Amino acid sequence: MKNFICADGLDGNFKIDRLVMLHNSILLIAFKPYSGYIYCADSIPEWTQIIGQKSYKFTNPLFELENQVTTIQSIVPNVLVQGVLFFDHSAGFPKGHPDKVLNPDNIPENFMRLKCPEPQAEILQSWQALINLPERLNQPASS
Repeated sequence: MKNFICADGLDGNFKIDRLVMLHNSILLIAFKPYSGYIYCADSIPEWTQIIGQKSYKFTNPLFELENQVTTIQSIVPNVLVQGVLFFDHSAGFPKGHPDKVLNPDNIPENFMRLKCPEPQAEILQSWQALINLPERLNQPASS
């Protein structure tokens, strides 16, 4: 599902870029449109983007990702919900990156549609619950 709108529990909402049904879990993907070199780590509060001679700080997106995963997990408590950040080829990580950071060169095989077995019954049931979620502000998510 694309652009999944979900209530945040505090009279607001947030958008999830993608939710993907895997055979044994639901995967939340947050796209990060950062180019240049990214210096990051799991628990530091700010990451740094370097473009040419300029540097830009931004809040560690893993914190927001964890909040989104926790919210989805509370909606479908019987299945595993995983979360990843996805950066395209325009971002480089000269000092490495956390495990939850993916780019086109390090997508796990089990995330690929052709390599993924049929979803388990609990996953299908939870997926349907997400599709029918009334808190989605009556906005259909794209599939």
